[in-house]
Amino acid sequence: MSPGVLRYSRSIPFFRYSPHRRNAVTLITQIMSTLDTLTEGQSATIQSFSDKFLSLKLIEMGCLPGETVKLSYVAPLGDPIAIEVSGYMLSLRKQEASTVQVSLISEN
Repeated sequence: MSPGVLRYSRSIPFFRYSPHRRNAVTLITQIMSTLDTLTEGQSATIQSFSDKFLSLKLIEMGCLPGETVKLSYVAPLGDPIAIEVSGYMLSLRKQEASTVQVSLISEN
């Protein structure tokens, strides 16, 4: 085998050798994050909702897809959380926040 030729191995995923595919996998991982997994002070952009009924309520309160949110406060026992969205503070239970898929905003 000549140098520079990669050999297929079942233990290593195919996307490991392609930087374009690796970035796509990273992007998918970021999109699949939920609002309840953010840490205090972290910002994200809303992508979608997994609960149709709850999404209507959140949209009426300004949580639209594409809107930037920031996790401001977490209660001492972890539930509820307070987020900044559309210029005001919104308090959500962890269960409600877990239905909101977000992509993280890098702090560079």
